[in-house]
Amino acid sequence: MKPHQLSLGLPEQAPDFSAASYIVSESNAAAYEAVQRWLKSEEQNLIICGPPSSGKTHLAHIIAETAGGIVVSGAEALGEFADAGALLIIDEFPALAAPSDLLSILSKLQASGRRFVLVGEDPPAAWAGDLIDLKTRLEATPRAVVQEPDEALMSRVIDKLFRDRQINVQPKVIKYAAPRLQRTFAAAYAFVALSDEAALGKPGGISLGVAQKIVAALSEHELSA
Repeated sequence: MKPHQLSLGLPEQAPDFSAASYIVSESNAAAYEAVQRWLKSEEQNLIICGPPSSGKTHLAHIIAETAGGIVVSGAEALGEFADAGALLIIDEFPALAAPSDLLSILSKLQASGRRFVLVGEDPPAAWAGDLIDLKTRLEATPRAVVQEPDEALMSRVIDKLFRDRQINVQPKVIKYAAPRLQRTFAAAYAFVALSDEAALGKPGGISLGVAQKIVAALSEHELSA
């Protein structure tokens, strides 16, 4: 039976996007190393892609922190910094506009000579629609591909998300949840958010029993932002 969809109408917490807080594990080491190689290279552009909530924006901010770049998201923000000289990092790039507009943006950036990074969820070829020129340019661009987490990274991500919310949680809660959740970053975010909500006002905080109920609920539903 296909699981029902669970919509997470929860407030977002301010994330820690510092380089020091980025967790490197087997599943994302290749993407992290690709970013480091690009920073040391003379390549003009880079693509960061991967599944939702997988740390792509965190990598974007690491680049900005390391190289003095600017992270923008959305067509209006892009226009605001179009003439700036700093390295430009465009988050949610394929969501900015139609493929024809993306091609125009990409062409202008390449002609400007400035360095830039494009960040998005789908495989880059999917951003191009039917535009062969755009697809060719995207396929020729160096990329850092973030994979879904392994169990070790799931544990560390859940722990970090609790710490970001300033929540002390017993290690047994994380040890129980990490191997039982869907092996996705979205599941890790959902587990922590729902645990936080469920434990509000309870003196015992997030108990193992609460964790078990949330894991069971998440296993029966697909996740929707």
